[in-house]
Order: sequence, then structure tokens, then C-alpha cells
Amino acid sequence: MLELKTLFVTSFCIVMVMCLLNFLTWRANKNTPGTLLFVFYPLLIFLALALFKFHNHENGWEDYALSFGYLLLFLASIIQAIALCRFFQFKHLSLTLFLIATLWLSVTFNWFLFGDNNLHARILIYDLQRIIEGVFVSYLFIQVALKRYPNASIIYLIHCCLLIAIFSLRTLLLKDLTSEEIIKDGWFS
Repeated sequence: MLELKTLFVTSFCIVMVMCLLNFLTWRANKNTPGTLLFVFYPLLIFLALALFKFHNHENGWEDYALSFGYLLLFLASIIQAIALCRFFQFKHLSLTLFLIATLWLSVTFNWFLFGDNNLHARILIYDLQRIIEGVFVSYLFIQVALKRYPNASIIYLIHCCLLIAIFSLRTLLLKDLTSEEIIKDGWFS
């Protein structure tokens, strides 16, 4: 149905467009807090996708590329949270808790990559981080943005609900698997 190369190229193109749109938004709103920082959000995702391209090569450094790629994804999540908090001028303990949880999950992810090599645990850790990100951003938009920006908040809240639902379902339905099983799944053939 879908091959991995098509999914990768499509994701790459979408993130490139996202980089361009964020850059144009920043150029038009240079004085708005958080917009410059938000430009780096899609750039980090873009770099992470580029590093994931090298994951299945047998060069001996694919684990380092995978680790750095996920580190960039975790960092993109942190940048998004900080940029939104700056934009909304939101200072709360929840941001600190989100940052601590994300950093801890990043360290744990690398433990299950280099220490106790466990693909299942790494997928669960990434899913948990995405769920925590969805909950935090939802909380941020419900507490602060819904009153000031109702239309944008509804779009972000729908996005967060989808994010939470999809990663929660994947976490609940995930079976123990090996890296070969992921690529040989019928969905991607």
C-alpha cells in the first residue's frame, strides 16, 4: 500500500514547506515573542528526518544517527513548548515539569538504545513523550489561548486530541517486535 521511501520523501517535503512557512511568519512578525524560536521547530524535525535516512545502513554509526535524530525530535518538542509559552507569556510550573519529563525520556530512550537494546521500550518511550506533549499543549491552549485566540485554539486542540489518541492507541496495541517486523509489515508493502 505505502512504501517506506514514499512516506519518507512525503514527510521530508511537508517539513520543508513547514520550514518555509515558519520563516515567512517570523519575517512578518519579528517583534512577536516566540516566533524566532518557533522557526527552529521544523528545522529540527527536518534534520531528524535526514538522520533517520541513515538508520538502515550498515556503517556502524546508525545507532548514533538514530540517537541524535530522536534527540532532535525531543528538542523540537521542547522548542515548541517554550515558543508557545513565550508567545502566550505563560509562566507556570507545568512547563518545567514538561521539560524535566522530556529530558528524562530522552535519556531513557538512549539507555534503551545503547545500554539495554530494546526496540519495544524505545517506541513506548517516544509514544509517552508525544502523549505528554499533547497533554501539555492542550493544557496550554485551554488555560491561556482559548479566550484570546479561539479559532487557532480549536485547530491546535484538534491536533492535540489526534496526537494523544493516535499515540495512546499505538501504545496500547503495540506488540513485542523486532526491527525486521516493522519493515516487513503488509501496510508498507
